[in-house]
Amino acid sequence: MSVPAHAHPHMFFSATAQFVIDESKKLTGIRVAYLIDEYNTTLTLADLGLDEDNDGVLTDKERAKVVSQISEGFSQYGYFAHMLEGKRKVEFAKPTSAVARLENMQLGVVFDIPLAAAMPLKGKALNLQLYDPTFFTQITMEMAPLIVGPSDGCAVALKSYEETDETAELQEFLSAISREEETGERNFGVLYADTTTLNCTE
Repeated sequence: MSVPAHAHPHMFFSATAQFVIDESKKLTGIRVAYLIDEYNTTLTLADLGLDEDNDGVLTDKERAKVVSQISEGFSQYGYFAHMLEGKRKVEFAKPTSAVARLENMQLGVVFDIPLAAAMPLKGKALNLQLYDPTFFTQITMEMAPLIVGPSDGCAVALKSYEETDETAELQEFLSAISREEETGERNFGVLYADTTTLNCTE
């Protein structure tokens, strides 16, 4: 991924997701997958003392350690998953499972995140965004999420982030401040987020 040298984010994730629908046509949760950039993968492995033989292969024990550490860090930011029905926030429960892998020197992690309460989808339109509110991490949706389960009457569309005058002006400001300074009331990450819409007419 090519980014300007002055850009604020320090971590870069490629991401995808799935909408999990049960047989009664209710949304029960989402599955999100993040692929961490190679530079930050290297730092993470070094910090955790993993893959010391540099063979690009993690043992089961090492993968479990990655899952534990990354899950703890991501939990502070709601696993970067944000979903709205109109202006109403859709609440998530804690992930029921998480797995990690190392491929081509990039760490990937997948979370199964249930909704706090299953949601009937008929006539509903939901917007899913994956972003870090502090914009320390830039997350790019590489493809529109898939639907797992009955998909009749439902369609998914992805709208990628497009720079605006506001986000362009923020770049210089954001590059000069730390993550800790950004964790105030303003949500920077949403300004740079890709948006996926799940629209179910039936």
